[in-house]
Amino acid sequence: MERGPAIFDASIHPLFLPEQDLRDLAFFGVGGAVAVVGDEIEGQEPEDLLAAFARLVREEPLRLRRAGITPFVALGIHPRRIPAHGLERVIAELPALFDEARVVAVGPVGLEEGGPLEEEAFLRQLELAQSLGTRVIVRTPSREKARHTRRLLGLLRESGIEPARVLVGQVNAQTVRLVRACGYAASISVSPLRIRAEDAVALVRQLGSSDLVLASEVGAGPGDLLALPRTAWLLGQAGLSPEIVRRVARENALAFFGIDPAAAFA
Repeated sequence: MERGPAIFDASIHPLFLPEQDLRDLAFFGVGGAVAVVGDEIEGQEPEDLLAAFARLVREEPLRLRRAGITPFVALGIHPRRIPAHGLERVIAELPALFDEARVVAVGPVGLEEGGPLEEEAFLRQLELAQSLGTRVIVRTPSREKARHTRRLLGLLRESGIEPARVLVGQVNAQTVRLVRACGYAASISVSPLRIRAEDAVALVRQLGSSDLVLASEVGAGPGDLLALPRTAWLLGQAGLSPEIVRRVARENALAFFGIDPAAAFA
């Protein structure tokens, strides 16, 4: 596979990725990434979450840089890791962590099974994003995706957060149209658990490149280190212009997160 343009990965989970995997990502063209924590951590007590967040902002950027990937960070409570007690404590301590690294968003946040606790945690983190003036990465679950996506979009609308500050992730062929119709950017997760590279290319061909970004979610369960490089290559092989490939592979993500392209791969 020929090496294509520099790629910006909108979501990787580095906590349990070995450094060799990070170096391989960089070798195959991933030059920048947003590092997140999902449900791959053990435990959901406030101490567990805060320890993972502290590691994400204090240690993981150094590992990413050593591997050749420019690090950015998003911090948020995954719906599977919402503490039964102490939610407000975690949210109260997040702003201080935002000052310790290049944190570009709250997230990933969203719903898994639904219900009052998940919705409360989601809305509180939207409020946090608004108070900090930052962006939000919203995740959608695999099960009952359409129903939960509609509920998430309703909560987003009720919150009053600006659509330009919201990235809805793990979209599929059904939900991506709904997400973009509401004015939000959409993230296509290319992985064995989400969407194949070939299907991601088909979506771009059908929908165009506007407000679409790519994420690998590598580090969160079974993944594919070559998912985004392969997708970028297949986009070119499908006859899409180099400009469209650049938009989907990096420029749309940089624009959404407000990252200066000169700093994205520094």
